[in-house]
Amino acid sequence: MSDSANLAGSKGSSPPEFTCIVQVNADSLQDSKKLLKSVQDHDDVDVGSRKLVNWIRGVNSKNGTFFYSELFFIQQLTDIAEALRLETLHLRAARLHIMLGRINAFLESRDVYIPLCSSSSFFYKVVRIPPDQAKVFTTATRCPYMIMVETIRTLRKCSAPDLDPVQRLRRYTNEVGFKAAVVRDGFMDEIRTISSGACLGANLVPRPLASPSNEEEQEESKQLSREIANTLSKDSHVGVSGGGWSMSMTGSGRFQEVAKLFPETWENKKERIRLSSPFGSRRGYSIQTVIVKSFDDVRQEAFAMQLIQLIHNTWQKEELPVKIFPYRILATSAGTGIIQGLTDAVSLDSLKQQAGFTSLSSHFQRIYGKESEAFRRATANFLQSLAGYSILCHVLQVKDRHNGNILIDSKGHMIHIDFGYILGLSPGNMGFETAPFKLTDEYVELLGGVGSESWKRFVSHCKAAFLSLRRIHHRLAALMELMMFNSNLPCSRSPRPSRC
Repeated sequence: MSDSANLAGSKGSSPPEFTCIVQVNADSLQDSKKLLKSVQDHDDVDVGSRKLVNWIRGVNSKNGTFFYSELFFIQQLTDIAEALRLETLHLRAARLHIMLGRINAFLESRDVYIPLCSSSSFFYKVVRIPPDQAKVFTTATRCPYMIMVETIRTLRKCSAPDLDPVQRLRRYTNEVGFKAAVVRDGFMDEIRTISSGACLGANLVPRPLASPSNEEEQEESKQLSREIANTLSKDSHVGVSGGGWSMSMTGSGRFQEVAKLFPETWENKKERIRLSSPFGSRRGYSIQTVIVKSFDDVRQEAFAMQLIQLIHNTWQKEELPVKIFPYRILATSAGTGIIQGLTDAVSLDSLKQQAGFTSLSSHFQRIYGKESEAFRRATANFLQSLAGYSILCHVLQVKDRHNGNILIDSKGHMIHIDFGYILGLSPGNMGFETAPFKLTDEYVELLGGVGSESWKRFVSHCKAAFLSLRRIHHRLAALMELMMFNSNLPCSRSPRPSRC
């Protein structure tokens, strides 16, 4: 068995696809093996030192298996999106189910996770991807898809103590009473090199993938965002994670209206999947929604989400009465990426196509009940989120704000998605969106009109949010300057650099 197979496989032979994903530096690996063997064979090295070397060997093997398994898992998800793009239209759904079944077989013996989390988050091991819950979204040149990922929460963090060689080395040396003085000169430096994983010498080999041309991006992106939002809203799981729906409203008529808009809440959907899953009875069981994209550069949107997260954290720290809902995006290459799924929301575009819809204000009254407590909470949520996204769009100059990119969740919040056009960049570089943010007559009507108490609160919230961002303008500017230096992001090539 080859060195790469030894690193990648834990039981049996490793999948042949691993050789396409990673390339192991054989010379470096052989050097580390010689080093470990020389230490083990050296007579003047004590038993504790040999135990330490054996432990490091085990850690590196485990780290290598975990690392390559994770790479293989994510690569396969994005490869599916690319394969579906080239598949015949009517065969895409069936092909997706078959390929997800193969991934489920791979998951039986591997520890992998969805990397849409922070290092301080708990490690959620992926155990299954139900093929029957997957959905394909088709456009002329792209074929993203959405999956429900069943996970089991473990007791370790994503930074994984058993995957942190420095901390493990310190803990082990304390246990065996290891002293650097008893080891021959230079050995500790070599140990640090091995424990840091440098001996693996693994380099990711990017697969060639064509990026969409500028001509394809414009109407294609708009069409795709509309299709995703409209299709997912039928199942009521496109919105902010953990949104949830409160059935505290009274009246069977309003309940029926809610059932039409949200046929199945996210909590009900999770429970239905859990009951049909072989892992549903396991402690720590959970479900994540993920959208996988190919032939689409999501790096600029990921950069925009970093700025949005900074703004969100600032407003939360200052306890301002404004709300925005950042979500996680990971660009896995120049043409692929994964995006956190959203729950319990519907796009304005889909909402306006509902039978009986006349205006946003009448919709809120019909759903929540006019002058009810639920209506007041929903309008308050709408006001706070409208203020937040208004200032966000103004400061970051977010464009392409059509109704397919604006959602309303089950609690009345407004949520913006698809931040592919920021810092003055607009579809086709036409520059026709001159307004600082989107504020339609419908929004003003829902607030009670210009001069109403809700309108005054909206203006006050906007002022407070804007002044808050002025106090951190240096942090926003520094982050933008870092990302713009020698950057290939579209916003860095805007024809109007003064607006970037």
